[in-house]
Amino acid sequence: METQLETPSFKMGNSEPFQKTVTVLSELLEEGTFRISTEGLLIREFDNARICMIEAKIEPYQFEEINVPETVTKISLSFDNLKKYLGLIDKKEAINLRDQRDTLEISTDKKTVQIPKIMDWSSETAPIPEISYEGSAQVQVGEFVSALKDFLKIGENVRIKTGEGHIELFSGDGLSGTLQEKVESLQTSGFADSIYNVQYLLSALKGIDKNETLYLDWGKDLPIMMGYTIYDNPAVKIRFWLAPRIED
Repeated sequence: METQLETPSFKMGNSEPFQKTVTVLSELLEEGTFRISTEGLLIREFDNARICMIEAKIEPYQFEEINVPETVTKISLSFDNLKKYLGLIDKKEAINLRDQRDTLEISTDKKTVQIPKIMDWSSETAPIPEISYEGSAQVQVGEFVSALKDFLKIGENVRIKTGEGHIELFSGDGLSGTLQEKVESLQTSGFADSIYNVQYLLSALKGIDKNETLYLDWGKDLPIMMGYTIYDNPAVKIRFWLAPRIED
């Protein structure tokens, strides 16, 4: 008699952390593969231009149940589709997610939606960059976003440098600024100075609460790493790496 495998599924007490994570990812990714295991949910993907990478992780204790027969269950989805269907579900409702053959089924006490899966072209998760950074800081998301928006009015890029006890920001068109009192902590072990695309930085922070703490790591001509939690919840973490613009 053939043994019937149990369908992979997982349950969350409310859908808000998952919905917010999907909203953030959709700003930079068109599609991606969620990897669900007893260690929680993970997605780590490059954008189409392959100049930035974004990672989202939901720890297992955020789930009420995780039922994954195999070591890792992979579910590949279009973020436009996922966002559209999740918009039909109240953020405070408990959700059950079930991996069907061709769809991801999301159900609540009131409704069920079937989200079409797409082909998974990735053989393995993109590796995390191994980088020794010269500068690190913590700053409120709102303060950093406000400063970046000024630079977007002037040009496409911003130069981020470490000063003595503060972070210096420069454009190539005469605008400069500092984040000093607004920086919660700043550590340097060398000369951290790189140029980044402003719109990518803003897209990675779109929709994040302005009072969240943003963790920054960067260096001389190195990718910048930005990390934060969703709703100050340590169980829901997002990290973003953006390649620098290298001047000739």
